[in-house]
Amino acid sequence: MKTEFINANHRFFSEVKLLGTRNSSTLGFMPEGGFLDHANKKCIVIAYKEERFAGYLMFRVVPRLHRIAIVHLCVHDEFRGKNVSTLLLNTLRDKYCNNTYNGILLSCRADYKFASEVWKRYGFVCKHTKRSRS
Repeated sequence: MKTEFINANHRFFSEVKLLGTRNSSTLGFMPEGGFLDHANKKCIVIAYKEERFAGYLMFRVVPRLHRIAIVHLCVHDEFRGKNVSTLLLNTLRDKYCNNTYNGILLSCRADYKFASEVWKRYGFVCKHTKRSRS
């Protein structure tokens, strides 16, 4: 399995958008312009095996906090349970968290139990909770 930081011209960019759109009920809505903005900043890292797209991690830089914030992490159904999430997170950490940034932050709904467990296994800890909009 390989990883790569991509821009909007990459051969897998359309698959990133498609996977994100298909999973928008859990990831949250991201307009096409949002995907383009992140791609143009090279803030999307993908995982693939041979010529098969496995998943992506979209992030943004938060200079005020000197951290990286995860926006989306999504793995194709076919590759779930095969450590693709860990591979993507390691790739992000290795590039940005050595001496450049102080860490990674994210937001995850508490009722998404599986996702919460993935974050815990990777070492993330809950700093605070906030009420949902509903």
